[in-house]
Amino acid sequence: MAIGIESLTPMMKQYWEIKQANQDALLFFRLGDFYEMFFEDAVVASKILNIALTSRNKNSEESVPLCGVPFHSANNYIAKLVKHGCRVAICEQVEDPKLAKGIVKREVVRVVSPGLFDDLENLKTQEPNYLVAIGKKDNTYALAAVDILSGELIFGNFESHDDLTTELVKLAPRELITVGLEEKEQRSILLFFPTCRLEARSSGYEANFDLSIGLAYELLQQIGDEAWLFKILLEYASQVGVDELQHLGPAHRLTSHEFMAIDERTVQHLELLQSQTGKETSTLFWVLNLTATPMGARLLRKWILFPLLDLKSIELRQQGIAECLEDWEQTQNFIATASLLGDLERITGRIALGNAHPRDLAQLRDSLHQVEALRVQLDKPYKSELLQKITAQLPQFSALLPKLEQALVDSPPISFKTGGVFQKNYSAKLDELHALSSDSKQILAHIEQQERQRTGINTLKIKYNQVFGYYLEVTHTHQHKVPADYIRKQTLANAERYITEELKTLEDKILGAEEKMQRLEEALFIALREEVRQYVPSFKLAAQSLAHLDVMVSLARAAKLYHYVCPQLTHDLSIILKDSRHPVLERVLPAEKFIPNDFELNGESERMFLITGPNMAGKSTLMRQLALCVLMAQMGSFIPATYAKIGITDRIMSRLGASDDLAGGMSTFMVEMVETAHILKQTSKQSLVLLDEIGRGTSTYDGLAIAWAVAEYLATQTQCRTLFATHYHELTELESLVVGIVNYQVAVKEWNGEILFLRKLLRGSCSRSYGLEVARLAGIPEAVLLKARAKLQALEIIREQELPPKSQFELFNNSRHPGLACPGHRSGDPGSTMATNLQFIAEIKKLDLNELTPMQALTYLYELKNKL
Repeated sequence: MAIGIESLTPMMKQYWEIKQANQDALLFFRLGDFYEMFFEDAVVASKILNIALTSRNKNSEESVPLCGVPFHSANNYIAKLVKHGCRVAICEQVEDPKLAKGIVKREVVRVVSPGLFDDLENLKTQEPNYLVAIGKKDNTYALAAVDILSGELIFGNFESHDDLTTELVKLAPRELITVGLEEKEQRSILLFFPTCRLEARSSGYEANFDLSIGLAYELLQQIGDEAWLFKILLEYASQVGVDELQHLGPAHRLTSHEFMAIDERTVQHLELLQSQTGKETSTLFWVLNLTATPMGARLLRKWILFPLLDLKSIELRQQGIAECLEDWEQTQNFIATASLLGDLERITGRIALGNAHPRDLAQLRDSLHQVEALRVQLDKPYKSELLQKITAQLPQFSALLPKLEQALVDSPPISFKTGGVFQKNYSAKLDELHALSSDSKQILAHIEQQERQRTGINTLKIKYNQVFGYYLEVTHTHQHKVPADYIRKQTLANAERYITEELKTLEDKILGAEEKMQRLEEALFIALREEVRQYVPSFKLAAQSLAHLDVMVSLARAAKLYHYVCPQLTHDLSIILKDSRHPVLERVLPAEKFIPNDFELNGESERMFLITGPNMAGKSTLMRQLALCVLMAQMGSFIPATYAKIGITDRIMSRLGASDDLAGGMSTFMVEMVETAHILKQTSKQSLVLLDEIGRGTSTYDGLAIAWAVAEYLATQTQCRTLFATHYHELTELESLVVGIVNYQVAVKEWNGEILFLRKLLRGSCSRSYGLEVARLAGIPEAVLLKARAKLQALEIIREQELPPKSQFELFNNSRHPGLACPGHRSGDPGSTMATNLQFIAEIKKLDLNELTPMQALTYLYELKNKL
């Protein structure tokens, strides 16, 4: 602050005192019809909100930065700030300005926090909104997470920072509390979540939240000492005014025994939720998300990120999807009805928190209509165990629904303070106040006409001002006609103003009606909301049940639309796919361009496919294709193939594409090596590993050596199922040296000097990388390509001949295409001559003189002379 507090006005001193108690939040300070921000808050908010930054006391040396937003549209501005990771403290006037003595009293009435944000209109419907706490105790990392609207609680313990980060990436927290983490660890985590708000606490921090009461006690009983991070989350929620938490839970533990492990790199490489270009289209979620409800979409996202390991659980999902396909009429009926459901899960959360507004309850009413309709539709018994369980636990709302229908108008306003929430006949007292308020003009007009007739004063008028309220105005020319019961209030130049007892009584009724109506509607609504709140457990059960059914219906729709088959899951190590396709690419590419492929890894004699082929041939596409099919199978989905048999995979790990980490101080090659090291340490025999171009970031021989060693280690030590793509053709010799490694190639065809990509995976190896051909397709100038071809020929000769270093240098440095102008080079073409001579020498060396007849020797000598 650039100025002393003693120089501030009383109002600004009030602001400063409130700000001091809310230093980690942007303070929305209510002034009339605006929320104002001052000092650094104004500077920060104006940039994020893209609004004008002005100043208070502009022409003074003590000017204060200032910006503001209208209070009636504040929610959208708050949402934007929260999206950028800011906390916002809402400071309201808590007394009537008319009654205030001096400065109006103001208080912070709520704090809006990114991880506890509950504005349904400004939350992404398809994503959860987690507040997460992570900590470190005894060299073990711990995690606790809460989604305040769904009531979901998650916790887990992890041995390594990488394992912790893997789970964080899946949760994608909006707000993060760290306890006892080093600054370097915090920075590395925030690299994944640039807009996540972080609050760091020391390792010795102890929460003051009482674990002996309510939800905290239940958590303590359920998970024991591991509740320590939940204690911190509950305390934090309480500090920002979120106290109604009985809808949370039960807590679910993240374990390596329940879900397939997918690290953050694989989530990115496989484009599960976001494409490499940052888009939410062209992803697996985009393909499979045919859900009808918001809670179904969020659950599908979770199924994708947490594929199952338990064979029985996977088969239960498969059976449910199969039955949805079998009874397609029932499935279509569900889709039609469920699409009319609101976000029942999040509306339930707002009701549980005590924050629901009239429109929330109207959406609840409409959603419960659809729930009741679905109960009737789903009355036909299902055969599959999972669908039976879902339909059996769907609650009834026959008692609550009529109450909501009787109470609420069809489209109530958001705020109960504006009136117009309740139906006519819901409250006799409210109806009376409504009638008085709405009929006041007619009543006043009737009194005015009645007084004109009684007094004979045709110009008599009833008027209103804030000082006298309602009054009768009579001009001086009619003073002699004024009745005795008129009470004079004011004399004007040409008229007198009067009141009557009848008018005063009516005024009290009219002016008090709005205030009384507002107070009554508020009381009625709060009572209704509390009554509805008793049904929160039933609402949660209904939302969860319908979300599960919605996801299975969505996967059934995908299977039917895209011609997927049900895979057979086993406990062996085989992965057999016939005519498999890439689930995303076949949706974004024309059908005739996508070529199905087969895979058969058996975990023994063929556990590593060493794949060669040129760039753009589709090696990485095929690798992702296999991984996505395995992942889809273990989330319970059908997959794009004509036949599939898949052994349960404990984790999928990938190293695909090239990227650096400038913020972490790592080059592209260093990132490659770090990721490869992570894979080598984490994989087991049940894992699936995808490696693309290992060793390309360093010199040829270094890279070849590393790639060879990595491939051999995975095949002999880890013995995991692996797809290993490479341009190092020397690695194809591993097939004859290491059991389990087999060579495959992505086929190409040369035709009329062009290269055709066949997109077909075939047994055997590719002898060339076709780099120059791909460069031509990319638009590299012909002059550069000619030069490159000459250099390539020189390198091939060097590799074949045992030349001394000087000769190698001369050959490579001077090699060029005869027709290519090379500014700066000597005239003549010694490199070309040397290359020709070496080619002749190579041909002569290949001759077997013991097999040549005299005539063949003479013929060869003749041909050689002609060439010269």
